[in-house]
Amino acid sequence: MMNTEQTPGITLYTRVASLLRSRILSGEWAVGSILPPIPKLCELYGVGTITIRQALRILAAEGLIESKRGRGTTVTKGIVPVQHNRPLRQAINDPLELGPDQTIRILQVEQPVSLPQELMRPGLPQAEYVRVKKIHFYKKTPFALIDIYVIKEAFDRFPKGAEASSKIGLLLRNDGSINLVNVEQEVTIVPRMGELDQYLSANSSDFAVSNVVVKILKWWKDSTGQIAFAGIHHYRADMFVLEIKRDVQDFYVTTEPGLIPTPSQKPAKKASS
Repeated sequence: MMNTEQTPGITLYTRVASLLRSRILSGEWAVGSILPPIPKLCELYGVGTITIRQALRILAAEGLIESKRGRGTTVTKGIVPVQHNRPLRQAINDPLELGPDQTIRILQVEQPVSLPQELMRPGLPQAEYVRVKKIHFYKKTPFALIDIYVIKEAFDRFPKGAEASSKIGLLLRNDGSINLVNVEQEVTIVPRMGELDQYLSANSSDFAVSNVVVKILKWWKDSTGQIAFAGIHHYRADMFVLEIKRDVQDFYVTTEPGLIPTPSQKPAKKASS
């Protein structure tokens, strides 16, 4: 039996629909597959017949399945897994460009402000910032709630209203007045609640199985250590993939002696006798 624990504001049949949808998303139930009969689904998920039928109606309305008397319920449309969805991967991982299916809705622009406590870094120079709170959409589906803080002196030079059609990273780079040299990220998993439910759900059945979202704190720093751009990013777990590419030699460098030797510290091989 799989976990169908109720989530506040989400009905049990919607939760079961998400569990079923996730099996289509994963490819476990490919196009043409016949779903287990209703009694078996009831047993698998520990729910009643009415709940399963309501869940199946949701998937049928989405065009994912079709039920015919005497033939069972068949998967009629697949879902492209996020790891194979190149436009969505770009929407999440490209800090500069918006993809063709990505749009922005601005929720709030506030200035001048200071960095919130969780984005503070002790010992770094302080500045005035502009806060831009926004939602990013992929094909009209919300996938990210983002709270950006960009140094005010740069924001004031951006084209008016450009934050509604361009990523802040691109506007900051194009401004060219700040020498950006360092990027830092911190990734955690947090519960999905409050405004995350409000802003990241297109409708009551929109969330997949996860009750959590991915939270990323980001900092871009200039050559003086000043934080020029920082953000609190929340991503839907079912629409998230993080790309990380690094040189293997980076893993041999450490600021803590004794953990991992740098290439120059590696012991030399003994000559064979």
